[in-house]
Amino acid sequence: PDTDAFYQYFYRVSWDILSAPAQYLLRCMAGLPEGEGTWEDLSVTSGLSGNDLAAAIETLTTRSLLQARGFEEKTYCLHPLTYHFAASQVAQMTETEERAP
Repeated sequence: PDTDAFYQYFYRVSWDILSAPAQYLLRCMAGLPEGEGTWEDLSVTSGLSGNDLAAAIETLTTRSLLQARGFEEKTYCLHPLTYHFAASQVAQMTETEERAP
């Protein structure tokens, strides 16, 4: 079986149903070391407002595209396959798509 094609399909379907802020956050996280950061890191990297950031994080965690770790100081991270997909989305972006939604 072609597992690469399966994962591409899985991530493409997941990507297509995400909101613009969630897609943007996922692309921004591909620029973080190992696709991992705190709320502050995600806020600074993405420039999303608090409400938009919270909604994007909620969407991505609900869809298992983002993992939250920790209790008092949460750290958010991407699974390596998700990181790879997000990085491929960055590589395919046009200049107008680079801006925050």
